[in-house]
Amino acid sequence: RGVTATKITVLPISTSLAPFLTATPRPLWSSTDALTIISVARFSREKNLPLLIRAFKRVYDAYPQTQLVLVGEGSGEAELHRTIATLWPTTASPVLMYPWQSDIASVMKAADLYALTSDYEGYAMVLGEAMAAGLPIVSTDVGCVGDLCLPDTHALVVPPRDEAALVTALTKLVADAGLRTRLSAA
Repeated sequence: RGVTATKITVLPISTSLAPFLTATPRPLWSSTDALTIISVARFSREKNLPLLIRAFKRVYDAYPQTQLVLVGEGSGEAELHRTIATLWPTTASPVLMYPWQSDIASVMKAADLYALTSDYEGYAMVLGEAMAAGLPIVSTDVGCVGDLCLPDTHALVVPPRDEAALVTALTKLVADAGLRTRLSAA
């Protein structure tokens, strides 16, 4: 485009992870006995949270001592409520939804694992935040996942939109405390 390289500056994406490293856990949910999967996201189509809810239903059927916590807001909130009502039509849902929180580091620190199910991402800074909070991660292979998380070392990584692979990865982490500890430590 006629711009010389000397006139181009690439700025790194950065954030302060200190709050996530030092936060005191503050669960929003009352059941602290349940293993808690958390996802913090804008409730929008590209985050594909209905996929996470459907996959979680299959995990929950096998491991009823689990819960899914969604924190965020957005235009897709009504669809999430419909998905939950369809999957749990007559019983209380183990999917809990909360609005944005000013101290998300403490909320994330109270969870047991993090799930990112986006169809695509620009960067997915939340993965670095989840890692700093000490959470093992299940993520679709989008955005910077390969830059931040080595598959099977820092996170279980699955293809976007692959519900079966997501169920397998979530189930693996829910069932294996040792794997959660290993991924968290990494």
